[in-house]
Amino acid sequence: MSLGVGDYEVMLADRGGGTYIGRITNVTRIKWGRIRDDISAATITVHQPNPKCADLLKNAKTVRNEVVILRNGVRVWEGPIIRLEYGVEAVEIDCRDVLWYASRRALETHIQWNMVHTVNPDGTYHFTGVDAIQALLPVLQGAYGDGLTDPYGFNVGQFLTPIAGPEDPASRREFPAFSRTIWEVLDALAEDGGVDYVVTGRRIMWWDVHLRPMILNRMTDEDFLGSMLVSEYGSQLATRRHRTDTAGLVTSATADASWITYYGPIDDVQSVPEESQSTAVPASEPSTASPATAEPPTPPVLTVPAPVAARLPANTRLDPCVDLDINELIPGLWVPIYSTKTIRPLETWMKLQEVSVTVENGDDVVNVTLIQPTSTWVDLP
Repeated sequence: MSLGVGDYEVMLADRGGGTYIGRITNVTRIKWGRIRDDISAATITVHQPNPKCADLLKNAKTVRNEVVILRNGVRVWEGPIIRLEYGVEAVEIDCRDVLWYASRRALETHIQWNMVHTVNPDGTYHFTGVDAIQALLPVLQGAYGDGLTDPYGFNVGQFLTPIAGPEDPASRREFPAFSRTIWEVLDALAEDGGVDYVVTGRRIMWWDVHLRPMILNRMTDEDFLGSMLVSEYGSQLATRRHRTDTAGLVTSATADASWITYYGPIDDVQSVPEESQSTAVPASEPSTASPATAEPPTPPVLTVPAPVAARLPANTRLDPCVDLDINELIPGLWVPIYSTKTIRPLETWMKLQEVSVTVENGDDVVNVTLIQPTSTWVDLP
């Protein structure tokens, strides 16, 4: 098994992707991808379409119609057309994945996620960011909380795939009605609520950012057509770290004496003025905490020795002979990386951020972007 060269077909489909209207031929370029915590795109270029294909494209409609991309007979990307551009010799079809529907659907109800999901042994409530998205996305299929009906044919609900971990943190959030779109709520949970999400085909998957739901086989320098870099970051070093709420409460941490002797006192001061107002207090309930009664900020984490990390340039091409299938490349999965060619070898973990595939002149070019993941993780039981 290797990435190799794929045999592609591009189909024009009705909304929901379940009914094909026709096959798009005379395709000279296909570009599609998958991306963590965003809406992915696909672009199809059709050059001098034959009369049958020209008639198909002439009658295609944005938003109502979708494009389905098949690679070796497997649906690898699909979503609504958002732009059709007709030229004298070519037609360009610009598409987005199925989360685009969520980006054009207003949040119609005031939601406040501090409800009961599971009850901890001490009687406290535990409602996670993963739970929040699971309560949110079925609106695309019908009424809030009803994932069974699909009056508009978006065909999303049956493909919603939450992945709950054993240590997902609680989440308490509030969003007023019509303050944003469904996707903007989802993206806010990804940006500051500790959730990863990705779309593969019609499937929308999400999980806590610390969870490792999927792990790719180990990769080395040999798997990339680009140079891997190993960097040591002295600016992130801290032998003493202090967190303050700017009102007089400070929590500090100090490294062992051996590190202080080796590096000297290297301080990092972090101001967290809102931390004394615990995130457990909903936005609608003003905090009663005062500097005299507020709890000190959460103890900081030291960074010693200076961290060392591997890095690949964004959009590095994968070797077409790498022992992977295209459907294994799901942004958000964790990848063990072993750098052997650099002067300073390093074995580390990275996270797949984005996959970009360009098909042109018979070549199937797969590029990836890898990022540094969180320093802590939790595996599925």
